[in-house]
Amino acid sequence: TLPADSFIFNNVIMLRREVRWYPLQYDDIASIKLDISVPDNFVVLTTADLIDKMSPNNNRISEYKFENISCNTLALIIAKDGVFYSIQPQNADNVNIDFYFVSSDTTVNNKIIDEVCKSFSFYNKNLGNYKHKLLNLVEIPGDEVQFVQSLGSLIIIGSPFINYFKLGYSNWPPHEVAHQWWGSGVYIDSKTKGRWFLE
Repeated sequence: TLPADSFIFNNVIMLRREVRWYPLQYDDIASIKLDISVPDNFVVLTTADLIDKMSPNNNRISEYKFENISCNTLALIIAKDGVFYSIQPQNADNVNIDFYFVSSDTTVNNKIIDEVCKSFSFYNKNLGNYKHKLLNLVEIPGDEVQFVQSLGSLIIIGSPFINYFKLGYSNWPPHEVAHQWWGSGVYIDSKTKGRWFLE
């Protein structure tokens, strides 16, 4: 159970491996099933495939069931409705890509969407078929999220990187999409010399 003060990024709960929110051991790749119950006015995103979603019951609770069969890192994002101004689903090579933007600059958002979709199709053709049915790209609001991180089926973007894109630093979308195959799809033992360079 997460208390209300877990919302530390402008009404977004973001849990990544670094905060040790689930049992893990480095280099231990396991399968994980995740059941989440939230009020029906919340959205849930994670680095696992959605197996089932049950509509709100009498208590106005939605239930999600996720599964990740080769989990090296598990992230979870829970946000209240209205946090994301634009949720724009796209389809690239029969894979749904959902974009959750906080920024309302549709010109910049559409350029990012175009870069991500073109990159996705390129890698899918040249590196092999994507192993998930869905890829979520989520902007986390606030200046404190000074990173972009690509995890299996989930790309997290801090709002500053939307602004960097406007200023011409626009090479991060194809880089982060590539990590869906290498670095989030292929893992290297943590004791291997040069591991971070390869990942």
